[in-house]
Amino acid sequence: MQYNAGEIIGGKYRVEKLVGEGAFGEVYLATHLKLNAPRALKVLSRETPGVQMEFVPVPAGPFSMGSDPAVDKNADPSEQPQHQVMLSAYWIGKTEVTNRQYEAFVKATGHATLPDWKDGAARPARRMFRW
Repeated sequence: MQYNAGEIIGGKYRVEKLVGEGAFGEVYLATHLKLNAPRALKVLSRETPGVQMEFVPVPAGPFSMGSDPAVDKNADPSEQPQHQVMLSAYWIGKTEVTNRQYEAFVKATGHATLPDWKDGAARPARRMFRW
């Protein structure tokens, strides 16, 4: 479903224009009504044939981004310094995308597959890694 300029999404955002679209949704330039500030807004479509996913809300709040070398001996310099960022509320898949869901997505959209897939289909796992 595409939104038009001027439409309000979720009671919080006014759509300014469509800036991109893909197999799982659209990206809009929108204005946050309360903050009167521009935002990039991704609207997910749950209508890819053969792909059933359950999404759960993640509330807004602080997030520790990066690594602390005093806690993580494998912390990479590019991950430092660890700092707090505030995230807006968002939705995320309740579970990981399965190979069958990905395969249905590829067949429905013609999207390029991952390098280890052959002819748009999953190959059985050759080895499993344990962390």
